[in-house]
Amino acid sequence: MRRGSNAKRVATSLDKWKRRVKTKRKPKLRLAPVLAPNECVVLAVDTAKNSGWALYVRGKYHSSGEVGIMNHGALVGLVCIGAGEVMDAGLRSDKYVLVLERPWGGGNHQIEGLGAARHAWLSAWCDAHATKTPRRVLRVYPATWRARLFGRTKQTTGSESSFALVHKRSAAGSDEAAAICIGAWASHAGEVAAALFPAPKKVKAA
Repeated sequence: MRRGSNAKRVATSLDKWKRRVKTKRKPKLRLAPVLAPNECVVLAVDTAKNSGWALYVRGKYHSSGEVGIMNHGALVGLVCIGAGEVMDAGLRSDKYVLVLERPWGGGNHQIEGLGAARHAWLSAWCDAHATKTPRRVLRVYPATWRARLFGRTKQTTGSESSFALVHKRSAAGSDEAAAICIGAWASHAGEVAAALFPAPKKVKAA
């Protein structure tokens, strides 16, 4: 009886291990940064109830600030300002990308708040482009852009504020500073280049 019981436990453990292996997600590959700035306009957003935002044109800081997500008109206006910069820079209208910070954790209340912020920005993006489907929208984890800019993934408010100060040349709040950092990351991100300039599809030989 003891041997049979042990064998059964071993078989059960093996089945659980196999299920974990099957359901384990493959790590997502991160694309290498591009040397030259992406030929586009970036609207970077630190998603929050009072969202930080930053505009970059061809890799150069343009403007930034903070805005409440309940003010839909203001969000649409910011998206339209970015569209205007696309025209002024002589870029095609599709060389405009929205980069949102991806929710990374926290309690249910915090996650719901970040989800509401994301929905508000996507709604404004669609209304400004007169479309029902949001396109050219990327999301990035804080750890990703922090690792690229500062060489570490943990939050470093001092580093982010200092980085924002260099670009804006005046003090910025924590949400605005994060958006400035996200925009700087996106301006050289391989993920953005891949989204805006996809590789041509291979033509199958006849």
